Amino acid sequence: MQTSPSQSSESSRSFTDFFIDRPVFSWVVNIIMMLLGIIAFFQLSTRQYPIVERPSLTVRATFNGSARVIEEQITKLLEESFVSLQSLNSMRSEVQKNESNTWLVFEENRSMDAASADVREILSRVQDKLPENAKVYVTKGNSNALPVMELVVQGEKHVPLTELYAVASRTLKGSIESIPGVAVGEVIGGSELQMEIILDREKLYSYHVGASELSRLIKESSVERALGYLKEENRQFSLTAQSLLSRPDEFSELLIPVGKSNHYGATRKVRLGDLAKVQLGQDEEEYKVFYNGNPVVALQVIPQPNSNPISISKLVHERLENIQKTLPKDIKVYVALDKSIFIKRSINQVYRAIFESIILVLLVIFVFLRSFSSSFIPLITIPISLISTFFIMSTLGFTINVLSLLAMVLAIGLVVDDAIVVLENVYRYLEQGKSRLEAARLGCREIRFSVIAMTLTLAAVYAPISLIPGTIGKMFKEFSLTLAGAVLISGVVALTLSPSMCSMMVNAHTSFSWSPLERVSKGIDIFLEKMENFYVKWVASALNHMKIVWIGGVALSLFSGWVYTTLKKELIPASDEGILRVRMFPPSTRNLKFLEKLALPVDKVLQEVPEVKNRLLIMHMGDSVGRVTLKPWELRSRSCQDIVKELDPLFQKRIAGAEVYTGCVNSSPIGNRTDSAGELEMVLLADKSSEALRTEGRKLRRLLKEIPGIDWVDNTELMEEVGYNVKVHRERISQLGLTPEEIFETLRIFLRGTKVSYFEKDKRMYNVILELPDSERDLEKIPHFFIKGRDAKNEIAMVPLRELVSFEQKSLDSIIYRTDRKGSYTLKAYLKKGASALSVYEDFEKRVQLPSDFELRTEGELKNLQKESGHIYMVFVLAIVFIFWLCQLNLKVFCHRLSL
Repeated sequence: MQTSPSQSSESSRSFTDFFIDRPVFSWVVNIIMMLLGIIAFFQLSTRQYPIVERPSLTVRATFNGSARVIEEQITKLLEESFVSLQSLNSMRSEVQKNESNTWLVFEENRSMDAASADVREILSRVQDKLPENAKVYVTKGNSNALPVMELVVQGEKHVPLTELYAVASRTLKGSIESIPGVAVGEVIGGSELQMEIILDREKLYSYHVGASELSRLIKESSVERALGYLKEENRQFSLTAQSLLSRPDEFSELLIPVGKSNHYGATRKVRLGDLAKVQLGQDEEEYKVFYNGNPVVALQVIPQPNSNPISISKLVHERLENIQKTLPKDIKVYVALDKSIFIKRSINQVYRAIFESIILVLLVIFVFLRSFSSSFIPLITIPISLISTFFIMSTLGFTINVLSLLAMVLAIGLVVDDAIVVLENVYRYLEQGKSRLEAARLGCREIRFSVIAMTLTLAAVYAPISLIPGTIGKMFKEFSLTLAGAVLISGVVALTLSPSMCSMMVNAHTSFSWSPLERVSKGIDIFLEKMENFYVKWVASALNHMKIVWIGGVALSLFSGWVYTTLKKELIPASDEGILRVRMFPPSTRNLKFLEKLALPVDKVLQEVPEVKNRLLIMHMGDSVGRVTLKPWELRSRSCQDIVKELDPLFQKRIAGAEVYTGCVNSSPIGNRTDSAGELEMVLLADKSSEALRTEGRKLRRLLKEIPGIDWVDNTELMEEVGYNVKVHRERISQLGLTPEEIFETLRIFLRGTKVSYFEKDKRMYNVILELPDSERDLEKIPHFFIKGRDAKNEIAMVPLRELVSFEQKSLDSIIYRTDRKGSYTLKAYLKKGASALSVYEDFEKRVQLPSDFELRTEGELKNLQKESGHIYMVFVLAIVFIFWLCQLNLKVFCHRLSL
């Protein structure tokens, strides 16, 4: 029995015929995909890089004691307890006087909430083992993170820094910290208002008044207490006893009993103003901040892990507009640094690249097809595929970032391939005399599985990249799956919409009515024909000389492998983000006054650079830095790297008493402890004393300076400071009726000052400080310090402190660094332009000779590059395997698949 033609046609129908017969349905399917993509686009967040930061927690402990005491009694105990935490990746601690900070970093798959709960549970178990007055706090995120924005509060010359500090800490800080994605707003520069009671040491002696006694009397005289509730039959009232002093004159009028009682038992009293000078002042400053040469107070906007800098910047600017309206006219708030500017520029540049790529692809398609209607068929694939990809990105939890958008740029050339294959096959049947409808059915039916195979093969090339483990794999996951998703959607478009459009729009080559276009078309035909003839001859020649082809192929492969070994290996290439970093290294013994003087010539050098827009200098005893915002890229001819080459020699020539180095800020996608992607960071570990670490660390630093490719080495290190142990003569103080606590309180007042009360001003509470003048706070003047006691006859006596205490000088660590429960010494170097961190480290490692009980580790991006870059070879092999087996969809001969 023979099959009729109609039956044969029906039996050979393909699913593509369904869309050819129902063009409206094919359009609806693709329009729905686009609508889903458009909705997803407005829901996606925009950032520079994918979210790759590991979950992190900060554990802060406070306790009155030296760095060494806190390390032994608190830090080591906490670190030993945290070892048992699940998925803990690394642990760092920084211990200084009265404070310890421990940063816990977990693996990517660890929930921050679960990790925080585990840490709090551990702290509850070890609380009894900690010193009695120790307090421990846990916060999510890295408190040591770099700011995404820096704001400055600046006033006219007559506005004191205390007022600027009040604006920053009480008005600005709370508003900024309430913004989603902001972890903390850290106020630096300036200080709080305070009431200063500056003692006259000679009058204390003459009136027989002890400093600790005076401290107690002031505390008892300026108080506020809640007394409870007064209850009546139907009502209840709260009772508050208030005897707070608020003005300097009120403190000055405070009566203080002095001297001995007379024979009637009466005690002579004098005003506090007779013993001390009472005035409004400010607390001791820890930072000096200058913005364009003017003293200011800054607020650093520290982001939460995985937050969106662009949305933070937008909300901060909106808040500042409202805050500025409430401030006095002589106080302004400026944005000194905004890292989102470069991020938005990078994103816009990628959008521009997408547009340019679409135009170029359109021109190439039109050159070969020479038909507007036919060119529109593959062209429509681009917007549908790219826009629909946003829905896949949203479903997978991705963000719009540089890497995902670069994937779309690359996808533009790939998504049109399937539609072009369909179009060319349909066109072939059209040239044979078939009608549009018949050509579309036959052409699509014939290559439907080829299109599927090609789509899956292209997706298989990029999808395995998402299988790379670790931080690098997480960063490139969005790139690979975005690209694979766009290719898959283009396959869907090529098999649904393209057949339908071919049946209605495709035309054979026709003559153009406009003669110039006709001449261009004929010229293209001649060129393509010549290229085709050349290619045929070249292939024939290759087939006749197979040995030469094989030898050439092997030689080319070996040459490519050699070139790969010579390439610079880095995670993120250096770029010009429009921010210049300045690092200042004065001698370790210099104080804040010296740093304030240093800021002036540094700022003057920066001011002379024509490309500089804003200058922000932050002077601090631990680390003095400057962040300089350059003018927009279109308004300057030199890059940041070119400016650095000019500045470093200038600083070396014109700045005395300190080393000053500059560099370009390159944001790192992996964490945000560093603002430079061109850094080489290492840490020396040993369970040794700080002195032993310093000795070996300084040797490594000197060696590091000799390595080719190193621009300059960070000179910041943990330094020793001179300290004293105070020993009391217990027998002598017992004879005088004194206690060690009274001795220590007196020394604290004389040498540093102590808080004795608080006062209210403008509905705010401030501290009252009892202290000596700055000029008398000196250990050398201790022989002239007296304390009030009683002699053997129980009479008041003013006794020199030198008879009661002795001082033993010793070296103390100002800051102690620890990594993974061991003492650590950080080495950080900045690379020359074009240098590879991995190559420099390998060269350095060959020269290093360390004792067996010391360990040298890499940190930062280099650590991730060493740990995870090897996985790319596995992905490369996996992609080849996927492609090899997917080729079985079309090819049946093994050698053909092997050649592919």
